[in-house]
Amino acid sequence: FRDKDAEEISTLHGRTILWQSYWDAYQRRPLLGYGYAIGARASSPIYNTNTHNAFWGIVLNCGAVGLAVFALFICRLLGWIRAKLRRGLAGAIGSAAFLVSGGINSMSLGFIGETWQSATFVFFCFLALACLHDMQSQTARGSRKVVGYIKMVSLAK
Repeated sequence: FRDKDAEEISTLHGRTILWQSYWDAYQRRPLLGYGYAIGARASSPIYNTNTHNAFWGIVLNCGAVGLAVFALFICRLLGWIRAKLRRGLAGAIGSAAFLVSGGINSMSLGFIGETWQSATFVFFCFLALACLHDMQSQTARGSRKVVGYIKMVSLAK
């Protein structure tokens, strides 16, 4: 923490103060928020380009409704990754790693639920790659079922 005083370190370089102002702003508009990609600018007396946290970005921009939708997305995504890991499918470990690293990174840079940035693009590219791996494994599994069914029918004759 070179060139930092004790207050900057204890407040995470002022982010905790910023997040407290976001909490106050959320309480003023809890249901729908301030609107996509403008929450950090419109809600606080401290001007900022982003909330520096994906959770606050979603809550401020989209409110409780947006948070519920996003939470459903995350729950389904975690279940999907967990199922891939259990089945040992191709890309499962990489998909889990991207999700964890993206989630950790989004707690200091709000690239999900805020303005589009290069990090947002990279996150969704990795998500698309995970989907492609899943589709490929489902196609291979489906073709094995068809081949097995054809063998079973030919043996019955």
